[in-house]
Amino acid sequence: MLRTLSVRDVLPIAVALALFGCAEERHTELSLGGVRIARVEQSLPPETPGGVVAVPGDFVIEGDGLRVLVGGLRRAGEASGAVLEATLDGVPADDSIVLVAPRLMVGASTHAVVARRMSVIERRGRPALRVEGEVRIDERLVDVHQELSVADAGSAISIVTRVAPEDDGMLEQVRVVARIGWGGATPILPGVGAVDDEMWHDANWIARSGSEMATVFGYRAPPAHVRAIFEQHGASRFLSYTNVASPRGDIGEDDAFVARSALVLGRPSVAEGLRRLGWIRGAPFPEVLFTLPYAPEGATIHVRTEDGEPLLDTFPDERGRALVPLTPVAVELRSRRFGAWATAYGHAPSDEVTVAPGDRVTLVIPRGNRVRVALTDAATGRPIPGRIRIRGIGATPSPDLGPEERADGAADTVITARGSAVVQLPAGTYRVTLTRGPEWTIVEEQVEVTPTFSPEIDAALSHVVDPGDWVSADFHVHAAPSPDSQVTLEDRVASLVAEGVRFAVPTDHNHVTDYAPAAEALVIDDFGTVPGVEVTTWAPQYGHINAYPWPLDPDAPAGGAPAHRGTSPEELFRTLHEAGEDVVVQVNHPRLEHDIGYFEVMGLDPRTGSASDLFSEDFDALEVWNGFDLGRPEMFERVFEDWLFLLARGRRIVATGNSDSHKVWFQWAGYPRTYVRVPGGRVADPLEVVRALRAGHAFVTSGPFLEVRIGDAIPGDTARYRG
Repeated sequence: MLRTLSVRDVLPIAVALALFGCAEERHTELSLGGVRIARVEQSLPPETPGGVVAVPGDFVIEGDGLRVLVGGLRRAGEASGAVLEATLDGVPADDSIVLVAPRLMVGASTHAVVARRMSVIERRGRPALRVEGEVRIDERLVDVHQELSVADAGSAISIVTRVAPEDDGMLEQVRVVARIGWGGATPILPGVGAVDDEMWHDANWIARSGSEMATVFGYRAPPAHVRAIFEQHGASRFLSYTNVASPRGDIGEDDAFVARSALVLGRPSVAEGLRRLGWIRGAPFPEVLFTLPYAPEGATIHVRTEDGEPLLDTFPDERGRALVPLTPVAVELRSRRFGAWATAYGHAPSDEVTVAPGDRVTLVIPRGNRVRVALTDAATGRPIPGRIRIRGIGATPSPDLGPEERADGAADTVITARGSAVVQLPAGTYRVTLTRGPEWTIVEEQVEVTPTFSPEIDAALSHVVDPGDWVSADFHVHAAPSPDSQVTLEDRVASLVAEGVRFAVPTDHNHVTDYAPAAEALVIDDFGTVPGVEVTTWAPQYGHINAYPWPLDPDAPAGGAPAHRGTSPEELFRTLHEAGEDVVVQVNHPRLEHDIGYFEVMGLDPRTGSASDLFSEDFDALEVWNGFDLGRPEMFERVFEDWLFLLARGRRIVATGNSDSHKVWFQWAGYPRTYVRVPGGRVADPLEVVRALRAGHAFVTSGPFLEVRIGDAIPGDTARYRG
């Protein structure tokens, strides 16, 4: 609903009139001053693989190499009126954040903003996107209007938010909030470092690094008031989003509250984004010029205050140089001296030095040396995929080979899909463990790396467990299309085949994904897959449901994922089954805490059979063992009891075990896993595997291979007995 004009609208309030005058001509498209904002009239494919499909009604903001997609009024929930993608020319989609949605905080309560109208206007000789929305607080309507425009500093979006109650009354303790989804990355805060708690923090800015671009968000008048919200998966948790609130203010009668913020994109690093934020604020930060004569892969410059508080991590350009702003932790720059050092993947750190504004500093990273590793099949001599894990012995620390989401270097591990790797290491003594999943032998070797010696390891692994007709499979895995994962599709496939998994289904949150192109790019032929999706229900939230095979539509939003909002279990299961007779509907982690597990939300009691009236048993498979519960046998026992209850009721539900892996390191793909019996162990016809699973020819394991028969019956068959 659009509010009508009142006396307040014509009062001489300079800020309100300057920012939100009501006489502007409204457009659906406008190009001025090198900036273009246009409403999307027909679906547009992603700019880069893995990006967001623009649908009719969305708006695209373009200028200075910047591209920002804002969800239109046809989008569901908070996506309407929110930034859904922000990137620069040539930057991979994985570097983009996935959400900046407006919210309003009044006191301690936070309220979603409902967008009602969107249009393009002219503001100071440039186009601006106006999003007019509202919030209902008890019986009061509060207008929350935003204008988004390309900032004068370029590579940044300026966001101006105006808040005013429709009844012209007072509203106290108001904050404008940006709910930001970081796309699986962990953001950093000055004074805090990586955000890993759910406390409120006051900070000058918040940022996230990508491979080629960083995103910085801050208010024109700091500090921001920041809190992270996590989703718990057993003993592990994932960042869902952060609430980034403006400084607090009160709204008096005939008054309004205005907050100005900026979404800044820096290429290549956080440092460049922060420099632009300083320009936008009109108060550039003091800077230090760092030079790294040797800047290997993953070279990163770390800066902290003289009190030991982490300030920022950033990386140098291709020349090994970085102009790094020394920003305040919150409001004022209290520290005049800072500590700085450099690290790189597989290297020892440089010495820490003390720096001050205006300094020019050289940081030297020790070179170390390399280990060359080759994995082969002992029977054939051919290269095989595998996992290489390297841990320090004695005084040698375990290496940091890269972020936990990367196959060619994740913490202390390297995944190879082709059977060989060259690993950079600091000087020291290491234990190298080479594996290819539970069917193969393990090889361990000790190596010593020196600046002048580069060890070589040739590991021949034997395939000692012949599964015969049984195919190892993982039916619940995540990669970068999920908002809580940064694993690329190729790295995800590599992580699966390295563990001996021969069939896998991508199950990204509300996004249809296909592993076939990634497997083809890696030249992996003994690997089967079908497209899949994990329907992560919302409003109401009652669980996570897999569907596979699910038709992939690359031109549709989220690849043609089914609706996940406003459904009931019965409606959702029916919709999923209607997609085809081979579709498997699988209930995932049914007892997961925090209103995520379907059985928990439905209140299922396996001893009495009681459950919510909304409970439906119309699914085909039950994830009896989830990777997050490998260390929680009590959770497995509980879900196993649920499965036996369903069987006793005559429901022939197939049990599956899956990794639910979101990373490459530690949350290993393929543990647990499901073995499916297919004649000849074939994976060339993916539907043959799916149909065998539907028939129940499967068993679940975390490693041991089971051979079970009752007479001639194997898992999935009906065994008949007499007497």
